[in-house]
Amino acid sequence: MPKPLQPAEPGGWPIGDPDDIGRKPPHSVEAEGALLGAILYSNKAFYNVSDFLQPHHFFHEANGLIYMAVESLIREGKQADVLTLKPMLDGYASFEAAGGF
Repeated sequence: MPKPLQPAEPGGWPIGDPDDIGRKPPHSVEAEGALLGAILYSNKAFYNVSDFLQPHHFFHEANGLIYMAVESLIREGKQADVLTLKPMLDGYASFEAAGGF
């Protein structure tokens, strides 16, 4: 059974409250998706970003959850792909609320 996912930071993804400054922080959901796609295509790409990239850096919470699951699988020496991610993310309320697979 896969380990349950936990946010890297207590309290979730600390991107700040966009209403505090009247606008959203800079972000690109498309770039986040491209990065995750590259990692899923070649798990070796994970090591190019793993030293500095954390799940809470993602603007879209679902992308942060996917990255967290990918990181967990790769660090356990397992292949991270759609087939191995789906069981880890199914039923995770935040992921389902963000649209799921």
